[in-house]
Amino acid sequence: MIAPAIPRCSTLVSSPEMETSRPATPVPSPPEAELEESMDDPRDEDYQPMDVDHDTTQQTYASRTQVLIQPVELQSLQIGIDPWHHCIICEGCQCGVPRASLHNHITQSHGGASLIPHNLESILDQHDVPYQIHPPSEKVIPVASIPIIPGFMCSVPNCGVAYVEKASLARQHSQIMHKDIPAHERIQPTLVQVIFPARNECQVWPIEG
Repeated sequence: MIAPAIPRCSTLVSSPEMETSRPATPVPSPPEAELEESMDDPRDEDYQPMDVDHDTTQQTYASRTQVLIQPVELQSLQIGIDPWHHCIICEGCQCGVPRASLHNHITQSHGGASLIPHNLESILDQHDVPYQIHPPSEKVIPVASIPIIPGFMCSVPNCGVAYVEKASLARQHSQIMHKDIPAHERIQPTLVQVIFPARNECQVWPIEG
C-alpha cells in the first residue's frame, strides 16, 4: 500500500503553532487476537517504501517542526515517534512506517531482525502509537522529520484528500467523488507530506504552511 494511481512525491515548511491544528485521527489498538493475525499478514512482509518519481527541479524543504521522540532502544535504528500525530517515523528513510509493518521494515532495511528490541510493542504502546492512522480531513501541522513539498488538496469541506500531482487528484478523486462541483472549486494548491509511501498504503497529507 495497486490502488488508485499513487501521487508522485517529492518536500517545505514553516513552524505553525501546535494548538491551531488537529492531528490525524488515530484508530484504537485492535484486540490481541487481531494483532497476532496482523503480524502474520503477508502484506507486511512486502512493505518497502515505494520508489517515488519526482521532478528534480521542484523546490523541496526539510521539515523543521518539533523533533521526534526517540526511545533509547530505537535510536541506533534512526526510528522515532512524532509527538503530535503519534506516527512511527524512520529518519533514515524519511518516511512513516505503519506499526504493523515496523518489524519487517527493520528486518529488511536496517540490518535484520536481531536489531528489533524485545520490548518494541511496549515502547509503541507507551507512546500511544495506533495500528491504523487515517489521513486528515483538513490541513495539519507537519509531521516531524518528513520532507514537505508543494502539492494539491481537495477543497471540498471536510474532505482533505491530497496528492502531489494535480492531474492525479482530479482524475482519481475529484472527478469521481465530487463530479457535480465545478473543477476550479474542487482543487487548491497546498503543501503536502508523503507520510506512508508504501504502494499498498500510501498517504499524502495536506500541511499547514
